[in-house]
Amino acid sequence: MVADFDDTLVTSDVARPLLFAARLLLANGTQLAAVPGAAACTAALAADASAFVVLSGQPVNFFPRLAAFLGEHGFPAAWFALRDFGFEPEADSLDVGAFKRARLELLAQRLPHARFLLVGDSGEQDARVYAEFRDAHPGRVDDIWIRDVSGDAPATDGVRLFDRWADLPCDATAAPASP
Repeated sequence: MVADFDDTLVTSDVARPLLFAARLLLANGTQLAAVPGAAACTAALAADASAFVVLSGQPVNFFPRLAAFLGEHGFPAAWFALRDFGFEPEADSLDVGAFKRARLELLAQRLPHARFLLVGDSGEQDARVYAEFRDAHPGRVDDIWIRDVSGDAPATDGVRLFDRWADLPCDATAAPASP
């Protein structure tokens, strides 16, 4: 399973820049609020999946904060794909979608037999990036789940929109097969 961080696992209000900036700069990992149900669902899915990857446009130097958040709220252990500004061309761009596309491609190359459950939110480009990845890798994406944080996310073919994690099939049958 690959999941976005902001507004997918943590309540961060990316679509509200001032509130997002305040949370980003002033709150430590243990002070952040988890999206209700996200920890329980990801834990249930990760129990039978080969890996849980957090794919975020946040900088790599925020790793301790993100790891503390996951630990504080009972999320499963995760691999992190974060931006390393100054060392990666796609990380230097302000285009989070380009960064996420590059990281998903790297995962697909390094895990050639892996199948993916992709989870994100409607606050940025997750639905489009994930759908493009699915189309480029037929048979490797089991499902795409997008949390509708705006209340008016457009329907996209093959993408499951959800408001609450509790509405999702968070059991082993929904997890992608192990590579």
